[in-house]
Amino acid sequence: MDLARWRREGYTVGRKRMRRLMARMGLEPIYQRPRTTIPHPGHRIYPYLLRDMVIERPNQVWCADITYIPMRRGFHYLIAIMDWSTRKVLSWRVSNTMDVEFCIEALEEAMARFGSHVTQEGPDVLSRYCPVQASGSGGTANPLPRRESQYGR
Repeated sequence: MDLARWRREGYTVGRKRMRRLMARMGLEPIYQRPRTTIPHPGHRIYPYLLRDMVIERPNQVWCADITYIPMRRGFHYLIAIMDWSTRKVLSWRVSNTMDVEFCIEALEEAMARFGSHVTQEGPDVLSRYCPVQASGSGGTANPLPRRESQYGR
């Protein structure tokens, strides 16, 4: 069931109709999907620190989110560091691998540009959704807390 093939043969079929018909027949396309939300069994699940917190000012809580962008061959990964109160994107990076370096670069840029002007400490809380962080030495990947409110844990 190739949409381009159907069109070459003279049928006028839209992408959404083709998906609906394929789903009705129990067919699904075969393509590689990223494995970004599968937790490692050995990684610790951290408590959700923002549950009862009132967020009322900028620079109080930042969040980081990482997502993938499907490309013709593989994926690119996008990380965005945001201010929770203003919903402003403070920094972002795109990478073709899910290495720790581009996550750290985005965070360091946000800290340099928007950190506290007096102490350079940044926000009171950093709610991290990025899957890895650099350890103290060697850039070894370590797990970060998962976004628990979304999953009800």
